[in-house]
Amino acid sequence: MSLDHLDHNVNVLIESDLWNQQPISYSDLFLNVINLTLQKELVSDFVEVNVKLTDNTAVQILNAQFRGQDKPTNILSFPADNEDEFNFLLEGEPQLLGDLALAYETIEKEANDQSKTFHDHLVHLIVHGTLHLLHYDHMTDEEAEEMEGIEIEILATLGISNPYI
Repeated sequence: MSLDHLDHNVNVLIESDLWNQQPISYSDLFLNVINLTLQKELVSDFVEVNVKLTDNTAVQILNAQFRGQDKPTNILSFPADNEDEFNFLLEGEPQLLGDLALAYETIEKEANDQSKTFHDHLVHLIVHGTLHLLHYDHMTDEEAEEMEGIEIEILATLGISNPYI
């Protein structure tokens, strides 16, 4: 059976009521943007991503616990360390790509500070976080340039302008 027709599996958990302030279908948005990102950087025919939409407090705890930074941030990405397992996929079974956690208040503040819509900033962060799940990083100038170039290209296909200008 070919998996070309299958969408990737994206599980969205809305943990904070703050996310209800936006008239966005988060499940559809995340699925569409992650699918588009994975078309550019496909690692498997059928992957699974877990998304937690939460608040600054929860993200600050995760950031302190896993990154040693006791402060909230917009998005955290937790790649699944299972690259070798892609060879052992059962046909039709999703491969866990990883988890994303997003903090509403930080995203809203950044969008306002940068004169962007909440939606456009969120889409950028979904692309950014998904690329982190694919082990892209921006620790060096070269890495940042490569990652940002991919983000800009994907966002342009969605009609979203370069977020780095």
